[in-house]
Amino acid sequence: MPAPSPGGGVSTGISASTIKVGAIFPLSGPINFSLVQQAASSYFNMINEQGGINGRKVDFVYYDDGWDQQKSIQLARRLVEQDKVFAMVGNFQFFTADGVVPYVEAQGVPLVGPDSVALRELQSNVVFPMGLSTCTDGIANGKEVIDRGFKKPAYIHVAGNSAMTRIVECEDAVLKAAGITSVSKIGTSIAEPDFTQAVLRTRSADPDVLIEEHDASAILRTWQAMQRQNYSVPMLGAYPAYDTLITDYAKNYPNQAKDFSVPTGAVPIERPNDEVRRYVGATKKFFPDAHLGYFGELAWGGAKMFTDVMRQLGGTPTRGQLIDALNSLKNYESGITKPTTFNPGPKDPNHWWFRMKLDNYTKWAPTTTDWITHPCVECEKQKWTQPAR
Repeated sequence: MPAPSPGGGVSTGISASTIKVGAIFPLSGPINFSLVQQAASSYFNMINEQGGINGRKVDFVYYDDGWDQQKSIQLARRLVEQDKVFAMVGNFQFFTADGVVPYVEAQGVPLVGPDSVALRELQSNVVFPMGLSTCTDGIANGKEVIDRGFKKPAYIHVAGNSAMTRIVECEDAVLKAAGITSVSKIGTSIAEPDFTQAVLRTRSADPDVLIEEHDASAILRTWQAMQRQNYSVPMLGAYPAYDTLITDYAKNYPNQAKDFSVPTGAVPIERPNDEVRRYVGATKKFFPDAHLGYFGELAWGGAKMFTDVMRQLGGTPTRGQLIDALNSLKNYESGITKPTTFNPGPKDPNHWWFRMKLDNYTKWAPTTTDWITHPCVECEKQKWTQPAR
């Protein structure tokens, strides 16, 4: 790794006793993703209890953008120009990365461990995502359709977002290779309060499986609409639905939830290793009512990666030295995802997942004992590291 600046040197956001780190999360608006903030906060709280990073406590400053891109850009400026953070860690910016990433690039501010949903996060030299791209999520669900012998898939997906468009493109690529064509594609708002019309249109297409590329709360609203119509069909979900919100409520929709499964690019909480146990234990310690799930695990893993690399650098590193160190990271073991390797330029480090299925409606269970991948991950790679059409 690059040599750090000598101890006692000057670096933005680092004092003799603290390292100031920032983040932006959607904590209000159509969906509350507080599980991401709670995981990152819990990790840094735990580290501070242990003495901090190289003797410095982490001052974690975060803001709520309410899913508003212009507000998110303003908050990024506030973090960098007023709060003077050293780095950003754990951002969740599904709808807002297109504004924030160009800004942090221009400022030379590293963004460590974001969610990997937004395509713009995968195209930067200063952003270091750990999760599955949306394309890999699509490939995972396409593989599941084929493996389970379905022939007539239908989609309900988030409309008006290039990352969600890419999910469907990549699913279609896998299915087309197997001679399968979808019977219906319905885009809905991420804030859609009632999925009645989407379910009616899906039902009229008579699919043998429904793939819903939405978050956990949208899945619940879909099940509500299906239940009102006395309708059920096997369902697959996207990785945002790997969340304890689903297991809290699935029992209320026994016919709709019985075949539900999702991919996750993180080690399953239900089959934990030591790091996942730390994530669960610390998050429940500092936020007893927190939901647990895939995006929380990624935020924890990003905070851990930041901490580990900063400890290896030692002294008072600059932002540029942190970026260089992360860009040379090879087979980093976070304990959350498969080992992570970064190189300068576009990033897409994680192509592996577990398949999670509801077990008796009250808990998730992995369907395999090891990670899954698919050869189309590599053949489709250029489709998600280039700008969307």
